[in-house]
Amino acid sequence: MRVWLSFCLVIGACRCGDVEVATTSAASRETERARLSLGEDLTSLRAPALALAWLGDGPVIGQRGGLVLGGRELPAPAYLGGAVTVREGVVHAWPYELRDETPTELAVPEGPPIATARATSHGWLALRNTPDARELVRLEDAATHAIAQTPGATTLAIDDERVAAVGTRAWLVDGDRPRELSAPRYEARAAAFAGDRLVALDATGALVVWDLSTGTATTLVAHLGAASALDVRDAYFATGGSDGRVAVWRVADLPTNAASATEPFAEATFAGTVDALVWIDDATLASAVTEGRRSRVVRLRLRDAR
Repeated sequence: MRVWLSFCLVIGACRCGDVEVATTSAASRETERARLSLGEDLTSLRAPALALAWLGDGPVIGQRGGLVLGGRELPAPAYLGGAVTVREGVVHAWPYELRDETPTELAVPEGPPIATARATSHGWLALRNTPDARELVRLEDAATHAIAQTPGATTLAIDDERVAAVGTRAWLVDGDRPRELSAPRYEARAAAFAGDRLVALDATGALVVWDLSTGTATTLVAHLGAASALDVRDAYFATGGSDGRVAVWRVADLPTNAASATEPFAEATFAGTVDALVWIDDATLASAVTEGRRSRVVRLRLRDAR
């Protein structure tokens, strides 16, 4: 009954430009109302987005073989869909850096292939395939420097002080000493740090939450079907998936165990797939969605609870 009521609220709100959903705080259990207001289309796309970032007043979109910036398509043949990040005005999308109007291709090190790479404040970190496992390395010029063995890892979560490598297994890397966390039930497709937790979306659309002090994981339903759109900003994080939903969660409401129920703080539903999303500021999201043959990036505004 609750699911059907939420669906009706979503459909009704879409007709007037707002999505309004009643949610329950896991901390207070008191019913609150939150809104995600559907804003204007930011850009139309010829193909679905693989990754999304924000630079200045517009989105940076990663598409297979290219980047889109300011509505301009910039060829980047070696870009295959890894994370796109912006640091100090520079766009990073392995193996490219974009400082002006032309992506600059970086030197790719010899040896085992790089599976995925992320730019950090201290340079690039990458996962590469070795004959026996998956290895976390630091990239410097055309060389790699081994950090730790992280078998089963397929994606990275990075903040200023911490690194995690997750996939069919999960690792918290401190120096050259990886600590294995509880394995997810299914392969994690995207991961990020959220306060003192690590969160990830798995291949079934479940949200996996690790308590980093104990290494234990709690899993809850976030999306019906595969999901890999995930971004964290301070007190909130957002997720999106093939069910067309964008869900905003409060970090403070993350479950501490399997008995702790958690629901989205606000949500919106599209008639298609949420391919990627990024926080623009504390109350605004950009979301890349595909509906039929149409792909676009739209703005969503988070309103105060009332």
